[in-house]
Amino acid sequence: LFWLLAADLLTLTWIGGQPVEHPFIIIGQL
Repeated sequence: LFWLLAADLLTLTWIGGQPVEHPFIIIGQL
């Protein structure tokens, strides 16, 4: 579970184009 979260955050930081709220919404669903 932690790996998925870390990968999502890493991808978000790598792209730098998606909103920061996107990963938080996914975390809320989990």
